[in-house]
Amino acid sequence: MPISDDRGQPTGVGPEFPVTPNFHPDTLLDGVSTLERIVREGVYRSQFETVTSNER
Repeated sequence: MPISDDRGQPTGVGPEFPVTPNFHPDTLLDGVSTLERIVREGVYRSQFETVTSNER
């Protein structure tokens, strides 16, 4: 199953490839916890998008 289209854009993966996101729900970014941000935005963002890590 391809995970990108002919332009190299991601198409996502199906249920046969389960993913478990791992994050610290209480980490703050601009005063908002990771968990609250996920609830508000409906999107999980990686540490590369949020510029957070275990060391922050």
